[in-house]
Amino acid sequence: MKYFLAVVPPIELAMQIELFRAQWGQPTLPAHITVKAPNSLSDENLWLPAVQSFCQDATPIAVQLDGIGHFSSTVVYWRVESAGLVALHQSLLAIINPPEPERIAYFEGSAYVPHLTLAHLSNGTTTTTLSTVYEQATQHWLHPVDFIAQTLRVFRSSGPNQTYEMYMDLPLSGKSSSF
Repeated sequence: MKYFLAVVPPIELAMQIELFRAQWGQPTLPAHITVKAPNSLSDENLWLPAVQSFCQDATPIAVQLDGIGHFSSTVVYWRVESAGLVALHQSLLAIINPPEPERIAYFEGSAYVPHLTLAHLSNGTTTTTLSTVYEQATQHWLHPVDFIAQTLRVFRSSGPNQTYEMYMDLPLSGKSSSF
């Protein structure tokens, strides 16, 4: 099994994003913002109890989606502004403690760029389609969208070349501000 950790937008916003993304084919994953990549997350017994404990003390996180960006010509995404989300990412890295080569390979730590993917080439899209997605997303979301992330979602894949699916939600249920 492989896992990754993410926050997801509220249901209404997630539905809007899914309708937008569906214009260019079925997304393989629901709308999400990856907070911890799948490296070092293969054996849930090694990291899940510590992450669950951490989430019990962590408070919900303010997230702002503001502007459309792209990673070269392979990914179109909604930019994420959230100091709390970056802090959550850093805390999870400290808990899980992946080796430095894995952090570099998965753009973690100081290279982490929180984003919500709208389209990418591996979905069978072309660079022309990505350009169209970028233009339409820029027109569609003219103003920032704010939400509060209430949970950390654990996604799980049962094996190589298998799709990730929602495994469990860990509420960010702390009483005092942790970020």
